[in-house]
Amino acid sequence: MIYRFYDEDDTNSKNDQRDCGPGVETGQNNKVPDSEAVASLSEACPYLRKLELIDSHTRVSLFSTDSPMHSARHPCTKYRDQLTDSSLPALASLSFLTHLTLAGLQNVRHGRGLVDITRGCGQLSYLSLAYLGLQADCTFLPALCEALKHATNLADFRLEHRYMSISSRLIQSLASCTKLRRLCLITETGCVERSASFGVLIESCAQLTLLLVITNDSETARRSMRRETKNKKKTRAQLSVVFGSTEDVRNQRGRHDTLKFVSHQDLRELVLFDSHVCQPELHMDIT
Repeated sequence: MIYRFYDEDDTNSKNDQRDCGPGVETGQNNKVPDSEAVASLSEACPYLRKLELIDSHTRVSLFSTDSPMHSARHPCTKYRDQLTDSSLPALASLSFLTHLTLAGLQNVRHGRGLVDITRGCGQLSYLSLAYLGLQADCTFLPALCEALKHATNLADFRLEHRYMSISSRLIQSLASCTKLRRLCLITETGCVERSASFGVLIESCAQLTLLLVITNDSETARRSMRRETKNKKKTRAQLSVVFGSTEDVRNQRGRHDTLKFVSHQDLRELVLFDSHVCQPELHMDIT
């Protein structure tokens, strides 16, 4: 499990990282905190802006490197089962939080803590969720749809789950995030429901520059989605729309063909899954 955080604007960030409660370590050799440590985090680090809780065994469809995540991280299996739904509400008091990544947290099931987070973290602009809860059932989606309605400043959103269906309710909830700029939805075996309309999403989110959807839909279904969004794109020259298949992204050539119209910046910052805080090359002063 990877646990990383970084307060990029706080001049006392180094001190904050040393005094963040029991069971917490930062830097390259991270230990993931237990639920008690998560609960104490907001009190110890009130100016926290970027937070990642990533299980190092997480497998996602699009990596930023060719190396398996477990070989590039430092797993701490002792704590991997201790982050649960009851751990998440404590993060809601991090009122300065702007970036949040949650990945591979298998005991986050109903996800109601996500509602607390978006209500409490009004500055949240970046949210990445991958493989929360059970692998065979995306049980947190109803709570996520409710949470998105409160994410008024959300600009970047990435969601991935093996068995997720992209429903009309999810698209409608995303449409309420009117400041959304980049959206990435990935499901290995799931499809887009027929009633879901990406045209509505594009109309509601005037600042949207990237819509990337990778599913197990047929080529016929993806062609239909492209037709729906084509007319919307005519007046939005800055908007890139990609509908790809999970089969294509499993090999290097197919991945290149699918993502060739996505900018390098969008790939690095959102589409390709990776840790984005406390990277040595970005924050050499953090130890």
